[in-house]
Amino acid sequence: AGWIGEGSYDVPTPPNVPTVGEPCDTTVNPECAVGFDDSEFESISLPHDFVVTNTFNEDADMSHGYLPYGIGWYRTEFSLDSEMADKSVVLEFDGAQTSSEVWLNGVYIGGHSYGYTPFSFQGTNLTKYLNFGDAGSNVLAVRVDATNPDSWWYDGGGLYREARVTVRNQVHLRQWGVYAAATVESATIEGEGDK
Repeated sequence: AGWIGEGSYDVPTPPNVPTVGEPCDTTVNPECAVGFDDSEFESISLPHDFVVTNTFNEDADMSHGYLPYGIGWYRTEFSLDSEMADKSVVLEFDGAQTSSEVWLNGVYIGGHSYGYTPFSFQGTNLTKYLNFGDAGSNVLAVRVDATNPDSWWYDGGGLYREARVTVRNQVHLRQWGVYAAATVESATIEGEGDK
C-alpha cells in the first residue's frame, strides 16, 4: 500500500517579498506608502471577501465558483494615545485569504502564508514602528494575494475575518496561554443502539 504522484514540495520564494523592517518600495507596491492616495478605495467593514465582488467568468476555475481570483489591498488609519506607549500593543488578524503582507507606517512588519489560521504582530517588531500621541496617526496597509487558493473549494480572498489592535498591560495572560484540559476517567454509553 502507498501513494505515488508527481510534483514538488519545494515552494519557491515569491519575487519581491520584502524583509521585516524594510521601507515600502513604492515602485513595486505604491499602496504600502503612508502618503498613498487611497481616496478611491471602497469603504468596507470586516470581514470582507474581495473575490466574491468579481464578475463570474466561465474561464475561471469551476471549483472556486467561476470567480477570478486576484490581489487586494486594504488600508486604514488609527491613532494611539500617548499613555499607550508603555503598554503591550498587538495587531491581530483572525484570517487573511490567502497570502498577506503587512506594512505599518510604510515599513514591512511581516506576512502570513495561510488563509485559515490567525496571525499577529507584537513586541518590539511592532512597537518600534508605531506612533503614539502627538507623533501622529498610524497607517496600516495589507496586501492579500488570493491568486493561489488554499483549497479546492471556494475560499474567497481578503480579510475575511476580524482584525484588531489590542492594547493591554505589559504583564498579561498570553493569547492561547491558558486552557483547561479534560480527562475522561471512565465512560458508559447508554442508549437504544444504532439508529
